[in-house]
Amino acid sequence: MFLALDSHAIAGRFLECVDATIELLRARPELGHRRRDLFPAEAADLRLLAVDGFPKHFVVYRLRETGLYVVRVMHGSRDMPAMDVLAEE
Repeated sequence: MFLALDSHAIAGRFLECVDATIELLRARPELGHRRRDLFPAEAADLRLLAVDGFPKHFVVYRLRETGLYVVRVMHGSRDMPAMDVLAEE
C-alpha cells in the first residue's frame, strides 16, 4: 500500500474507511454507481463507490444473490478497463 510509505497513520485510517464503506454498501448496496463506460460489456454488473474520506479511491463490487462481492479497492487514476475486473468469486 503506497499510503503506508507516506504515513502509517494515514494507511490505518484508509483501511478503516474502506471497512466503513464496505459496511455501508452491505446495508445499502444500491449506493454504488454502474459505470458502463469504464468496463467492458461482460462487466456491466460492476458498481463503484468512493471510499468515504478518500474520494479518489473506489470500492469496485458486484451484487450477488449471496451478498456483496468486492472485486477490488483501487485508485481512480488506474486504467480500469485494463484491470482484471472480470474475475469471478
